[in-house]
Amino acid sequence: MRFATRHQHNTRLGLTILEVIASLAMLSGVASGVMGALSFMERAQERDRIRLAGHEAAHRLILQYLDTPSSVYNQHDPVEVQGLQFDFAFQVAELTGSEDQGVSTDVRTARTRDGLPALGDLDTLLKTQLEQVTVRVWLNEPRAGYRAGEPIADLVRVYDIARDMDRLMEILLEAVKRPRDNQ
Repeated sequence: MRFATRHQHNTRLGLTILEVIASLAMLSGVASGVMGALSFMERAQERDRIRLAGHEAAHRLILQYLDTPSSVYNQHDPVEVQGLQFDFAFQVAELTGSEDQGVSTDVRTARTRDGLPALGDLDTLLKTQLEQVTVRVWLNEPRAGYRAGEPIADLVRVYDIARDMDRLMEILLEAVKRPRDNQ
């Protein structure tokens, strides 16, 4: 009767040093790829948060202008949204056009520092019905890849000033009350 004997081979079970080094190199490559992707996603999320806050600041400024125009012109402090400080540039222009062409791209800025039309331009204001409000917003300190002074949001809104009768009456009354400087 034959007994089952174990065959002995000259090979060892386990990993060689080259296999260990190769597996560690592959593992570190995968780990660095995952960490790089996570870092990229965090930076992109921070940039999106800053961009969203910049657009929110621009919208707030436009709404503030629609409520009380002089408050935006007299505001020199940065706007704070979500803990971020934004500086801004504000411009208001009347859109004029001829009757046969409708509204054209001819833009005239006829505003004083307090946001009211100059008296000489009162007749232009009465003929004009559309007003273009432009706000440019930027961070006042570098953050998340944005340089200080790099525009984050440019917002342009066109609206009909005759639709808000209270606002139109306020503009007309202020223009009439103000003394004429040029006469």
